[in-house]
Amino acid sequence: KIISKITFVNQTLGMGGAETFNADLLSALQKEHGISITVFTTSTPFAKLLGKESIHSEKIPVVIDIIGNWKGLLKSAVLGPYAFFYYGFIAWSQRKTDIAVLSGFPEKILFSPWAKIFNIPVFWIEFSPLSSVLEKFFSIPKFFYLRVKDIPDAIIVPTEYAKKALLSEVHFQENKVSVIPCGRSLRTFLESSSHDSLKKIVCVSRFEKGKGQETLLNAFLEILKEFPDARLQFVGDGEYLPYIKKLAKKLN
Repeated sequence: KIISKITFVNQTLGMGGAETFNADLLSALQKEHGISITVFTTSTPFAKLLGKESIHSEKIPVVIDIIGNWKGLLKSAVLGPYAFFYYGFIAWSQRKTDIAVLSGFPEKILFSPWAKIFNIPVFWIEFSPLSSVLEKFFSIPKFFYLRVKDIPDAIIVPTEYAKKALLSEVHFQENKVSVIPCGRSLRTFLESSSHDSLKKIVCVSRFEKGKGQETLLNAFLEILKEFPDARLQFVGDGEYLPYIKKLAKKLN
């Protein structure tokens, strides 16, 4: 089937590696392959980033966070019915799209059932193993996730490690799971960089506990022993940023 239109649905609470990669991916699909892209997102910064790439986006007015904290879970319990039917409206409005691509956790639960009703093919992107997410809040996220796991036509993961973990955790049909490494185009970076500045590690990710920025900081101390002129750059935002800044200062 020739793909001419893709609908991308993404709830995100901040800008990080996944959002940066998704923006690159959607831009390439539209500019280089002539595919019409429509995005629905909760994030204004993400929408602005897409706007710079001439990608049309529409705002989702409700945030459902069942994998964050208890406050988010309770709020989601109240807003859940409204959100479910709002995602149904999105699916109805996009019923003629060729593919719906879902990247975050909540939209997979909220949008996928409607996609099935309206016969919209669904692709999921899973960036990493889900064990730490699925077991939160007495496994409530796992309960909902398992209800919709057979709906997607394909699941895309970035590594063989992620594929193996997901097959073990969720028991997807293996023939649905494809490994496609994700990354960024380095053309602009290389054109504007001197040789010396290439001794740089860049970590693009939201700042939140569990992402591993503190592990990278400690590991970088070992790198500096052999490459004193090396540099480490973090890109992103989030509530964990003050802690990482404090740790970086402590480690000099």
